[in-house]
Amino acid sequence: MALLSIRERLFDTPIDTWGGERAFYEGLCRVFSGSKVIISVYPPSCDPINPIATSVPFSLLDHFDPETASDLLRRALDGELVKVSSAARHGEPAGNRIFVLCSVCVYRKPTSLVLLSSPLDQEYLAEFVKSISQYASVVVSLIRETQVEQALLETIPAYVYIKDREFNIVYCNKYFRDTFGIPGKTKCYQVLKGSTEQCPSCPSTTALAMGETVKREWVSHKGRAYLSIHRKIQFRGSEHLLTIGIDITDSKVLEEQLRDAVSELSELEFIINKSPAVTFLWKNEEGWPVEYVTENVSLFGYSPEEFMSGKIRFADVVHPDDLDRVSSEVKEHLSRGADSFEQVYRIITKDRRERWLRDYTWVRRDNSGRVTHFQGIVLDITDEVLAKEVLKEYTSNLEKVVLERTKALREAERMAAIGETALMVGHDLRNPLQVIVNLVYSIREAIRSPGIGDETRDSLEKRLDTLVSQVDYMDKIVSDLTDYSRPLEPRSEKIDLPSFLKDLVKGAKIPKRIRVSVAVEDGAGTIKSDPSILRRALMNLVINAVQAMPGEGSLQIAAHPTKEGGTAITVSDTGVGIPPEIKGKLFNPFVTSKAKGMGLGLSVVSRLVGLLGGEISFESEVGKGSSFTVRLPPS
Repeated sequence: MALLSIRERLFDTPIDTWGGERAFYEGLCRVFSGSKVIISVYPPSCDPINPIATSVPFSLLDHFDPETASDLLRRALDGELVKVSSAARHGEPAGNRIFVLCSVCVYRKPTSLVLLSSPLDQEYLAEFVKSISQYASVVVSLIRETQVEQALLETIPAYVYIKDREFNIVYCNKYFRDTFGIPGKTKCYQVLKGSTEQCPSCPSTTALAMGETVKREWVSHKGRAYLSIHRKIQFRGSEHLLTIGIDITDSKVLEEQLRDAVSELSELEFIINKSPAVTFLWKNEEGWPVEYVTENVSLFGYSPEEFMSGKIRFADVVHPDDLDRVSSEVKEHLSRGADSFEQVYRIITKDRRERWLRDYTWVRRDNSGRVTHFQGIVLDITDEVLAKEVLKEYTSNLEKVVLERTKALREAERMAAIGETALMVGHDLRNPLQVIVNLVYSIREAIRSPGIGDETRDSLEKRLDTLVSQVDYMDKIVSDLTDYSRPLEPRSEKIDLPSFLKDLVKGAKIPKRIRVSVAVEDGAGTIKSDPSILRRALMNLVINAVQAMPGEGSLQIAAHPTKEGGTAITVSDTGVGIPPEIKGKLFNPFVTSKAKGMGLGLSVVSRLVGLLGGEISFESEVGKGSSFTVRLPPS
């Protein structure tokens, strides 16, 4: 099977982030089945004997001695792309093979190793194993992200399960398992209702067919009542049903008790006053004056006397945003001749809090059929409403959260790759730059010896100055790359700020055409910070200021105490200023308005200042100059 064909099969295979890392690696190896190319995945322990997964029975020890095999794995784990060839050991018929090894990294930490082995040095074999490694890095990161989400689902006070189109349960959380047991591969109606047949009017069928979120109240075979929400989702590469539910048995039992109690008129007042249900008798007049209310209206902060005296009408406590709707619903029920009806609305308690009520109302009529009163029982269902809103939010935001975290993860992987490249480039450039500096020094010494004319010497000196200037520029790029990428641990120590800034200016190689001033106000003379990190941050700002003034100009460095007890250091120039179109992204990496340069300087400054616990801001006007202020926290 050609590498291109394997690549197509690999990226066409659906990703199951819920199955775990081992399952993913085993699936990855199955893609290579029937190919002469062998793939094996090893743990970071560099054990050449026990791979995590492999496409065929295979051992590195058939081709290398144990020490060499372990060394190959260790080199790959350290970030090297290892490519070697070897014949089989002990006379086995395996023959010569090519081996390529590469590490799989998550958040720049190696988690496993991928090995490809081929009987021929196929074209792009090394690049192919790199692409597999990068692909595996992304998938393993997604798997670990999914594991975090699974942990969250395990803690919510509601049952959650996912089933396929044949109603087989493929995932359930701890609440589900504790309530209904471990389902195995049984169907949802077998576990929840103890039935052998699919439920009539199944809400999941409606959710699948219509693509809508469906709500349903139902009773399990154990007699518990539940409110469930059903929604179609994409899971493991195909359509599945997500169901979230809460136990509402206690609420249902209470409602049934209240309905039974209404028929027992002699005990009605006692039962109601001892329950969370409040009984009202309203007149069918404007504002619904209250003729009778039970004492437990105190649950809402009011007394029965406030209502029955006429001081407060019932319409006065209904939420203003709900009053018109409630009134319209009452009129509609009466126009249809209803004897009873149910409503849900909000009221305002005496302490100005909102509470949700479910109102069961019975209509009273006189002998002529005229409506005289409304008899109602109201229940505070605020907790139930809030629980439903939480469930709705869980359901509606689940896919959005996954997409957002996936996007953030991919961006983090991209920046990690940039950081690793930056460290490698910085390391490889710094040594030859030092060689050039040493050669310039040797040439200067040579041209100052007798026998070389003054004119020739001056010409060579100017050329060497130009060379040194370019070397300094290249060294700054390397420093920026290194400062942007490598981990740093700040070490705070006492700094005499006037001396510190004076030394900073001396080491900055500022041209004579630029006027420099340094001012430190009282109260800012001594600070505690990391002098090395602070020096690199301020040196970058000084260099930027000098580069912004191609002609004559003024560079000012000023320090003063802040109201919060910290210190602010401002670097100002009279240069060309910053174009408005890049101000909003000035501290992003690779953003610059200069003709040359990588655009890392200010992003490096922002990172270094952040490590010191500080903040950086700027003001700039095109043609007049810029000011950058570093605010350090109190010492």
